[in-house]
Amino acid sequence: MERYPKKDRDEALRILDIEAEDGRTPNENIQNMLCVIFDKSQRMRLDNYKIVSNLSSSETFFTEVAVIERVAFNNLEGFLSHFKVGVRLCYLTQLIGGTKYSGTDCIHIWDMLKALAINDTDTVNAFTEHFPAPFNNGHKVIILISNAVYTVLGKQPVTDDIIYKLNNTNSSKFYMAIFRSLAAMLTNDIEGFLENISNIVKLNRRQQDFQSMEKLISIYAHGLVNLWQFHTNNSPLPELNFPMPWDCSLHNYIKSNKQINLISFENISKEFNHWLHDTPAQINVDELVNELKENSDKFNFSSQ
Repeated sequence: MERYPKKDRDEALRILDIEAEDGRTPNENIQNMLCVIFDKSQRMRLDNYKIVSNLSSSETFFTEVAVIERVAFNNLEGFLSHFKVGVRLCYLTQLIGGTKYSGTDCIHIWDMLKALAINDTDTVNAFTEHFPAPFNNGHKVIILISNAVYTVLGKQPVTDDIIYKLNNTNSSKFYMAIFRSLAAMLTNDIEGFLENISNIVKLNRRQQDFQSMEKLISIYAHGLVNLWQFHTNNSPLPELNFPMPWDCSLHNYIKSNKQINLISFENISKEFNHWLHDTPAQINVDELVNELKENSDKFNFSSQ
């Protein structure tokens, strides 16, 4: 398994130190999030929309812990188990917030690509069922990528128009590489696809809107490769040996179809654990609050 360079390990350890200031393990992070939700329910009429920020904060925590496990400690299984929790929290955040929270109908595509990076098909399917194509509301870059990904997945027909847009729309080099890789997917152009995935990997660290942990592993490149590999009938891809931040060990693990364990939080909340493990089409926050109320003494869920 390849070892990340010292500058990447140092950055991961720096973020770990920041996380350590809160002194929370993954279990404690979830318990604290649920405690805050319960506290809100005691002070206001609580609907699903009011817990989006709490889920989003926990998603960030688990995604950062995942990258730290991989980069700082060379722990691939630790990355996968924590990243999968982060992916499921992404889904719950989008499910609850919907278009009202984001102001668009397509922002979830970035979370779908994260799910594709570990080939979490349950989450991908949940996204496509809850957020059907076509997409029309949002930034033109995100609209185009969303419609293209759904086209690759067979959720809408392949047209000359979308292939033309993918091949001719101008944007940053990073986004154009994503466009072109999706066009190559739709036309079974392996050479063009690999060239553009290589560009995505090279440009990953330069993305100014990425947090530092996002720069250390080219997650979207992995998502696009898995989209080709597992969700099309295109020609098989050759061995891929891109330089970092492409993660060859991650790619080979996913390619092998090994199961990724999802951390259980059933000892904290059966209802929340159901949300996380079963990717339901709907959730009822009242059921969660009632469960937390019944267990408020056990887990110190009380108004703070």
